[in-house]
Amino acid sequence: MRACLFRITIVYLLLFLGAVHAERSLRFSAGTEAEARAWQKAAREKLFALMMGGQRPETVPPDVKILRRIEDTAHGCVLEEITLQTLADRRVHAWLARPVHPKGKVGAVLGIHGHGGSGEQIVRGLGLYWYGRTMIEMGYVVIAPDVGQHELQHADWSLMGERVWDALCCLDYAASLPEVEPDRLAVAGLSLGGETTMYIAAMDERIKIACSSGWLTTVPNMKNGHCGCFNFAGLEETFDFADIFACVAPRTLVCELGEQERAPGGFPVAIGQAAFEEIQAAYRVFNAESNLTLTVHPGPHVFNGRDFFPKLRAVLGQIHRPIPDDAAAVAWARFSDGPESLDGTPYHWLGRTELRVTFDVRPRPGDALELGWGAKGDTREAIVVVNGRSQTVRDGGHWGFRWIRVPIPEGIDGDNYTIDLRRGQGQQAFFSEIRLTAIGGDDKRPEFGKSNHKAQVVLFSADSANSGEAFPQMRTIWDRQTPILDLPADDPTAGFYHQAEQNSRMANEALYRCRRFVDGWLARADPDTGLIPRNLRESDFWNGRDSAADNYPFMVLTAAITDRKLLEERLLEMLRTETRLTCRIDRLPDDYSFSKKGWRRDAPDLDAMIFDGAEYVKDGLLPITEWMGESPWSQRMIGIVDDIWKNALIDTPFGKIPTTNFEVCGDLLQANSRLFWFTGDRKYLDWAIRLGDYFLLGNHHPTRDLEPLRLIDHGCEVINGLTELYVAVSFVLPEKKKAYEQPMHEMFDCILAKARNDDGLLFSWFNPKTGEHSADLCDTWGYDYDGFYTLWLIDKTQAYRDAVRKALGNLKGKYIGACWGDKSADGFADSIEGAINLYNREPVESAVDWIDSQIRMMWAIQKADGIIEGWHGDGNFARTSLMLALWKTQGLTIRPWRVDVRFGAVRQGDTLHVVIVADQPWEGRLVFDRPRHKPIMKLPMDYTRINQFPEWFTINETGQYEVKTKLNRQQIATGADLAAGIPIRLSDKEVIPLQVRPIPLP
Repeated sequence: MRACLFRITIVYLLLFLGAVHAERSLRFSAGTEAEARAWQKAAREKLFALMMGGQRPETVPPDVKILRRIEDTAHGCVLEEITLQTLADRRVHAWLARPVHPKGKVGAVLGIHGHGGSGEQIVRGLGLYWYGRTMIEMGYVVIAPDVGQHELQHADWSLMGERVWDALCCLDYAASLPEVEPDRLAVAGLSLGGETTMYIAAMDERIKIACSSGWLTTVPNMKNGHCGCFNFAGLEETFDFADIFACVAPRTLVCELGEQERAPGGFPVAIGQAAFEEIQAAYRVFNAESNLTLTVHPGPHVFNGRDFFPKLRAVLGQIHRPIPDDAAAVAWARFSDGPESLDGTPYHWLGRTELRVTFDVRPRPGDALELGWGAKGDTREAIVVVNGRSQTVRDGGHWGFRWIRVPIPEGIDGDNYTIDLRRGQGQQAFFSEIRLTAIGGDDKRPEFGKSNHKAQVVLFSADSANSGEAFPQMRTIWDRQTPILDLPADDPTAGFYHQAEQNSRMANEALYRCRRFVDGWLARADPDTGLIPRNLRESDFWNGRDSAADNYPFMVLTAAITDRKLLEERLLEMLRTETRLTCRIDRLPDDYSFSKKGWRRDAPDLDAMIFDGAEYVKDGLLPITEWMGESPWSQRMIGIVDDIWKNALIDTPFGKIPTTNFEVCGDLLQANSRLFWFTGDRKYLDWAIRLGDYFLLGNHHPTRDLEPLRLIDHGCEVINGLTELYVAVSFVLPEKKKAYEQPMHEMFDCILAKARNDDGLLFSWFNPKTGEHSADLCDTWGYDYDGFYTLWLIDKTQAYRDAVRKALGNLKGKYIGACWGDKSADGFADSIEGAINLYNREPVESAVDWIDSQIRMMWAIQKADGIIEGWHGDGNFARTSLMLALWKTQGLTIRPWRVDVRFGAVRQGDTLHVVIVADQPWEGRLVFDRPRHKPIMKLPMDYTRINQFPEWFTINETGQYEVKTKLNRQQIATGADLAAGIPIRLSDKEVIPLQVRPIPLP
């Protein structure tokens, strides 16, 4: 409330500063048109007198000198660098753009730059001054004088007087050109250019239309810290700026202000609107209010043009066809499902994904592309490839989106257009729409309400040339399809084997990238201890919640699948070293400093160590145990959990708990619930129940008592932890399950009601009481939905299953790239993991393409040394890549793993189709997965849980299986044989397809 009152106070203070002004001697107060014109005449004379030595100067012959003449064929004009005489002792430097082949007489525009700019930037359309080139492309003559800071040449003049007089003389020269219609003149400028525009339009009645951008303000406000060059003797005693603008009435005037204006003194919208109301009074006298426009745009201090350009065409006449040329559009793709948006307009950004657009239109001469080109006050770049012919396009300076036209190269032929929008070398472009236009258009085409017409859009990660592919030598393996055995065209298995071969290459890429991740981080290990640093910025210490929890575990799991020797030697030794060096209170880990060779903190912090230990267990040691079973890592996990509860010091009505940290409580709920099953020790369930009672039966209910509730990392853990406990009590303590049922459903129902967008994705946080929520979405939406799905498995509440399917079904085509609150590789990893885990239970087919495309974008972030982003979140890159590999192989692994050996699988019902190929001779075993939740974790059911490695094709070790190899050779193997691995021998480039299916019991 206090903050709200503060904002209101500031707004009224700004209005006060804009309104309180010593009485101006020439303030506009006319009541009739005749009075207004008399006032304007007097005001103009006064402006000339105040600014230019007492009176309007005499004009002198321009004596134009052309310094340079440049043919600009791309824009159909000639650029001339000129100087011309403005006073007997003064010349101005300017740039002139003239159409090469004008069609009759055209209008002329005086283009004015801002501080630090130049006339050349105007005619070339560079940066913030893009509007100059736009007006040239519209077919007008554009003249742009240099009006920047300079030494005052005439002592009795003002600096603004010299600028304005130079500009007026340039306008005289432009009006005298043979191709210019002198009755069609305009002026437009930004910032200092907007100020200069105000004076020019006020003082020269030949101006038919003006656009003053980034200037509308008051004299008192400008004195609050802005550049003092605006002021001159007599200004504030005589006028405010609204009075000067009143001299433009009834001619067309557009003023522009940005909501993000930050200039000191500056141009706040509130002050501009107050000034605008004064200008309206002048236009009202002329009954010409429709000729006055205030454009308030969402950007910063930039030229907008949204309202100005249509009015400019109407006033000066339309010379060239407009951009966009709606009538000429024959095909288009509007990116209404773009994953990112600016001021409500969705778009695709080349920084995350490149695009291929196929237009089902035969090329013809005169065709052109029109792009909805985005910018944020900066210049953007893209490479546009049309049927194999590329050109680099640079544009920008504006805020938001504007249309640019890209000519189709001559000589393009074929049956259709294939347009690639690729990354350039500069700041990457982003687009809201792409259109193809043709001479004459297409009178049979639909209206623009349809987002797509004769267009197909494919999104893909940048190719190796553009993205800086980390491992270009591997692309021949990953991108080259391996021929399978010749199969009859009508063989029903052919499609499955081809998909399995494709999966083998994707799985190989995933495993290779994980292995390089391990290499990259081992190279950064501390040479004395062998421990890896927290991250590359804070490289002096190892800690439990980051190094141990996020990076190290997935180095272990990568090695478990790809390098057993590394696992059993260096990575196991890292565990032993970590245990020896970091246990500070009992077996709880503390930060270890490499430089101090001891604790990073001087004094022990129990709460921090509980945090570190819980994260290490839940994020790292649990996933290792789910894959590997009993091991030194599971022993470390049990020791940490036991000692966390040994040091539980916080009293609650339900017993002592070790912490009230929301995230850590969630970690412990998950860990204790699983450890109960894994060990068979009831104490873990009892500890979990203390936390369950604390949240569900006390006054800490996540949606009843908390505001806000985080659904992103550090919040979703409790939601999932409570569902894991709910599973346990459902099987062991039905009375406790009954006590939990209502508060559990209350929590999940509230999330469904208040925390989802229309596509079923979840906000990063929401307030359960008010419904207020974050603007961004959480990358951990799948983690939260793991909890929903588990509750559906137990209670069969259909709405919870439907919510999962809705989210999965809305991913493709809508949520592309870094579209979550977390824009890092970790944001990719968590969101992809969630989709993989849920797809395992609910195979919504559209999610497959989404997962495949998203993970390629995540992979593109990895660097050549194997490092991803250089922080502990890199481990999650490997975690999710391993999950994808196991999906594409249906849980198969090989021993020994080698980089050139590719293996993939596709399941059809109970039958598994497998392809395995190697570039060099290889001999080893193909190992089949088991239903790990049973023999390893001893869970009563395979419920959805965070960071689990889903089970795909799993074997029953007591069952029998038919294994069919090439040439239809068959053998019978037991499930135990498959779990141990069936022997495979591959010769050079040999491809072996396999078909495996269970033999039904008699």
